[in-house]
Amino acid sequence: MSKVTFRKAVKRYGTFTALQPLDLNIREGEFLTLLGPSGCGKTTTLRLVAGFIQPSEGDVYIGDENVTGIPPQKRGIGMVFQDYALFPHMTIEENIGFALKERGDSAGAIRTRVWDLLELVELQGVQERYPSELSGGQQQRVAVARAVAHTPRVLLMDEPLGALDLKLRESMQIELRNIQKNLGITTIYVTHDQIEAMNMSDRIAVMNQGVMEQIGSAEEVYDKPTTKFVADFIGQINLIPVDLPEQTNGHAVTGYMGSEIKVGLAPGRILPTKRAVLGIRPEQLDIVPADTMPNGVNQLSGRIVVARFVGNVIKVEVEIGPEQTIVIDSHPSLMPQLSGGDEVAVTWKPEAGFLLED
Repeated sequence: MSKVTFRKAVKRYGTFTALQPLDLNIREGEFLTLLGPSGCGKTTTLRLVAGFIQPSEGDVYIGDENVTGIPPQKRGIGMVFQDYALFPHMTIEENIGFALKERGDSAGAIRTRVWDLLELVELQGVQERYPSELSGGQQQRVAVARAVAHTPRVLLMDEPLGALDLKLRESMQIELRNIQKNLGITTIYVTHDQIEAMNMSDRIAVMNQGVMEQIGSAEEVYDKPTTKFVADFIGQINLIPVDLPEQTNGHAVTGYMGSEIKVGLAPGRILPTKRAVLGIRPEQLDIVPADTMPNGVNQLSGRIVVARFVGNVIKVEVEIGPEQTIVIDSHPSLMPQLSGGDEVAVTWKPEAGFLLED
């Protein structure tokens, strides 16, 4: 097990910079997810740890060792790929024990280690089968067992659940996380799936165009995003252009189309200075009849455009201004008897919103 450290690491391909200067400390035993859209730099970051590519500038450390320039096979890395990369002509026992055999371990030691790992990933009794005889989820667990057979310093996983269907992917998220906790191995996981990242990670590093925009727990990046990109990428969000705010009595005060809006100020939150947007999650909003005047909450007038039933919530789209709509998530039992075209008021507590630079 080892921590991983990036010190001003940069990766360029010709004139294109795939990774901007990165300073990042990944804690020993941590499950860190690199999250972002295609081309954001997350796989580049993973490959720098693996040693498949070298930084154009800066350094990468595993533990206290500077591994910049050291080839992959000498870094003590375990790797799980999206397509699992199992050897089709080998049995499951031979696949898991491959690296151990290459290292010269005895047949007895290999067999014991393979059986221990099969028990860990709950695949006892499949050692004589071939990969084609297992389901996608079982192959994925075999790939993890093979990656940790030689007890790597760091485990790297590059979108390993991308090929699985939704239900299997959700169950494998739990299984993978449990395996990682049992082993205690520092793990770096790459995905573009925000739900996957939030379900599995100790911390999430959100990346965009080669820059790490924010790092924090799932709660931090969801409830306290520091940039508009993070707010928009993580979960669903309403982003409303508002007036530049002023700070007063522990709140920020802004406005939208003549309506005053109060926003709670979290410690350390910096107010926008150029153009501001107000972010509010759909589940933080309530709909009330237009003539209601609730106290202690913000309120904007609007008109219902459409209401969609999606199981445990009703998603209501409300027009609050020219070409500006917001979405409210409401439980069916709490939803007033309203329909498309009705005039309503949308309300929320000042602490539920946050201001970001546009």
